[in-house]
Amino acid sequence: WTAVSLSHTTVGNMVKHVGKTQAEADKALVEELEIADSLPEGKKVDYLFSEADGIFVRGLEKKQGLEVHHAILYEGWETNGKRVSLHHPVVIMTTKSIQTFWDEVQAVAANTYSLEKARVITNSDGGAGYTAERFQTAFSQSEFPVLNQLDTYHVAQAIVRTFGGGKSEI
Repeated sequence: WTAVSLSHTTVGNMVKHVGKTQAEADKALVEELEIADSLPEGKKVDYLFSEADGIFVRGLEKKQGLEVHHAILYEGWETNGKRVSLHHPVVIMTTKSIQTFWDEVQAVAANTYSLEKARVITNSDGGAGYTAERFQTAFSQSEFPVLNQLDTYHVAQAIVRTFGGGKSEI
């Protein structure tokens, strides 16, 4: 499809190199925030939206999988027909521990935005590691309480598990 041909090994090496470089930059951002006397001056927004979840990626061998933690921060969205476009999305991804992930989310948010007067709305499945408390801590610089929502898929799944999937008056 392109004039350039790359082997799967070359693509894998490129992904590893970019991932290592990004991980070093994220670590430096977290360390910089920890030693700073004050929060950096970021972009002022009225609302900030955030979603976070994890996905387990299986390896070729048994017990060789890993979890990828990912979050997205954005300032809003617009729809064009059925298409939705996010305004200024910022993505955080890592395979490090869940605590490292949330430290990175907090550092990226603090370095990107000035959240003192912002209302933060979050969305997750509420699973282990993605609780309302984690979001509260990550966006603690806001003077408003963080509004946490469960995504509709997981709410519907819990209802079906509780009441059954068959026909029911409930």
